[in-house]
Amino acid sequence: MNIADRNHFRIEYPREVAPVVIFKTLAYPIFNLSECGVLLDGKKKLKVKPGQKVKGTVVFSDGEKASIEGSIVRIADYKIALHLTTGISFQKIMSEQRFLLNKYGTFKQPDLYFKRDDDD
Repeated sequence: MNIADRNHFRIEYPREVAPVVIFKTLAYPIFNLSECGVLLDGKKKLKVKPGQKVKGTVVFSDGEKASIEGSIVRIADYKIALHLTTGISFQKIMSEQRFLLNKYGTFKQPDLYFKRDDDD
């Protein structure tokens, strides 16, 4: 999918401030998120399959929490994509954008972000 075709802006997170999704007792770092979607690091071997429904809690670096519900839309390597039916509020997305701009002065600092293809 072309990034221009997306309906919602995605926030890409540096490793050091990436929120996590908690499913039951395990936390999974988030690569990026929007109001209706999450791409997370599934290296901890989350046993899911495309189409499966999930519920969890996103915990942001400021300690704020948001309940999410949705379904698995894609699993590639260790990356798990979720489409959310209950997602992150627009206000929280804007707050996270302001946080990243204030902390880094930009949304993109490639050396701070998760590696995509060569991670161990």
